[in-house]
Amino acid sequence: MKTLMVSIVIFVASMGLISGTNAQQSYGQEGAMPPAQQNNYGADGAMPPAQHPNPANFSEADLQKFAAAQKEVEVIRRNYTTRLENAGNPDKALELQQEASEVMVDAVKKQGLEIDTYNNIARAMGSNPDLRRKLEAMQ
Repeated sequence: MKTLMVSIVIFVASMGLISGTNAQQSYGQEGAMPPAQQNNYGADGAMPPAQHPNPANFSEADLQKFAAAQKEVEVIRRNYTTRLENAGNPDKALELQQEASEVMVDAVKKQGLEIDTYNNIARAMGSNPDLRRKLEAMQ
């Protein structure tokens, strides 16, 4: 049961991070990690320099797509968090985590937004109060 609780905590944390972590290109391929679990370390294992997206580089259309995708991602997160709490065992919890990540990625892409762009906007939103207010007003 303790393992299941750890899985729930990891799930909740990772689902919140789809919008604020390193993006990925190969999600859905065998062995690929969901966006919230990938890193962008170099081949030598060194961390890359901090990269802060410039909010001015986001088009109004991309911001609208982000706002729409964010709404869907939040609904998915709530749904899967409830399902995960009732999973009953760690294997089922892991399966639900992977399924939730896939559904979230699909929701973002359905809005016509690349995962990289979604993640960059989310990162910028976290550090730019003006952008955050603008996006909140769009929702």
